[in-house]
Amino acid sequence: MTILEQDTMHAVKAAARAIASKEINWEQRRYEIVKDAYCACIVKGKVISLESIIRDADIIIAELKKNDSNK
Repeated sequence: MTILEQDTMHAVKAAARAIASKEINWEQRRYEIVKDAYCACIVKGKVISLESIIRDADIIIAELKKNDSNK
């Protein structure tokens, strides 16, 4: 087995472990919510403070975590 094949095998195994663990990266999810909401506000021409969007994202994340723990 070549080094490239070994590296590929290790990467695939790591990806499979990450998928199998089903762990959610909440900070990444928070970033995505804030980014999407902020971009939507810019496109619509709405003036909303970034702090307000972050606060709303934190509320959304709290609800998602609550629903995730109920499974």
